[in-house]
Amino acid sequence: MKITFLGTAAAEGYPDPFCRCDNCEGARRIGGKALRKRASALIDDVFLIDFGPDLLPASQIHNVPLTGVEYAAQTHPHDDHFFFGNFIHRTDRCLVNDAPRLQYAVSPWVARQFKVEGAGYFRDEDDLGSKHFPSLKVDLVVQDAWETVTLGPYSILAIPAEHAPGRQARILAIRKGDGPAFLYGTDTAPMPDGVWERVAKEGWSFDLVIMDHTHGTEKNSSVHHSSESMLLEVERMKQAGAATGSTRIIAHHFAHHSNPLPDEFDTFAGERGYEVAWDGLVVNV
Repeated sequence: MKITFLGTAAAEGYPDPFCRCDNCEGARRIGGKALRKRASALIDDVFLIDFGPDLLPASQIHNVPLTGVEYAAQTHPHDDHFFFGNFIHRTDRCLVNDAPRLQYAVSPWVARQFKVEGAGYFRDEDDLGSKHFPSLKVDLVVQDAWETVTLGPYSILAIPAEHAPGRQARILAIRKGDGPAFLYGTDTAPMPDGVWERVAKEGWSFDLVIMDHTHGTEKNSSVHHSSESMLLEVERMKQAGAATGSTRIIAHHFAHHSNPLPDEFDTFAGERGYEVAWDGLVVNV
C-alpha cells in the first residue's frame, strides 16, 4: 500500500495562524516541511482517511488529485477531520459528473452527523433510512466499535480510541488483501489494558504504526499522546503481539506548542527510534 500524508497537524494547524510562539514564527520563516495542514491520509490514491477541511489545499499543493477516491473511512467527527462541504464538491452541484460512487465507513455518530449536516443538500432520491445518498454518490457503511468491514480490497478494523468521549472516535487497522497491515492511530491517548491483546487475537500484527504525537515533548494528556506515552504505547503493542521489533513507527498529528521544527524534530525522533511525518510524505507498506 502507498500512503500519502495530506496533512499532519493538530486542529489549529502548524503554524497556528494566530500564534507568535517561536515554533510558529520559525515555521513561517522556514516554510516547506515546517508547514502542516490538518490531518488526513490517502491510500493507493483510492482510499481516503478523514474528509477534513484542508483537502483542497492538500490536493493542490502536493499535486494529489482525489478523482479516484472510491473508499473512505472517518476516524471521528471533530471539525478538523470532518468537513461536509467536501461531499458537495465531488457532485454535479460543482459540475463534477464522473466521481466514483463512494463507500464510506463511519461510526453511528458520524452517520448521524452526516445526515444532519447534509439536510439542506439531499434530494428526493436520497434515502436517509437506507444509508444511500445517490445525489452525493455516497453509500454509508456504518461500522460499530471492534467491527471489521471490507471496502473493495481493504479490510478495516475500528478500534475504540481514547479521544472525544461519547463521540465514538476510533483508530483504524487497515490491510489490503492478505498483505501487510498498518495502524492509523490518530487521534488517541494511551489505550486501556487489554486493547492490544484483543487486536492481536483478532489476527492483526502491524508492519507500520502511524501514531498520534500531538503533545510531543509534553508529558501527559487525557486525549492525545506525547512522545513518551507514544513510545510506551508501542512497547505495549509489541508485548501483546500487535507489533514487532521490525515495525516501522511514524509520528503524526502535531500541535505547534510542543513539537519542534523539522531539523530538530528529525533528530529528536531519530534518537528515540521513530520517524516524523510531514505533509506530502509518501510511504509504502
